[in-house]
Amino acid sequence: MQYGEGKYIIVFTSNYHAYYIEELLRRHNIESIYKKAPRSIAKSCNSAVYLSNEADLQKALELVRNGKIPFQSVFEIHRRDKQVEYQKVLLQ
Repeated sequence: MQYGEGKYIIVFTSNYHAYYIEELLRRHNIESIYKKAPRSIAKSCNSAVYLSNEADLQKALELVRNGKIPFQSVFEIHRRDKQVEYQKVLLQ
């Protein structure tokens, strides 16, 4: 996955939590990118982990929950022409 790509975003309120999870995902061979969350979905200084597919998202959420790492929300990215929209994912 290249920078700027991704289909899902997990938003964290702590830079440390996002960085920790990105490293944890890498150790479990889950491709991800750590970067700042878009302002349209996270108004303050939030960080995010971007994932490329739903299978990776499910594995990542399992690791996040098992590690009891708090996260703010999860979004699906929709790209249309030059516009990007974020749809909140409802988790069970």
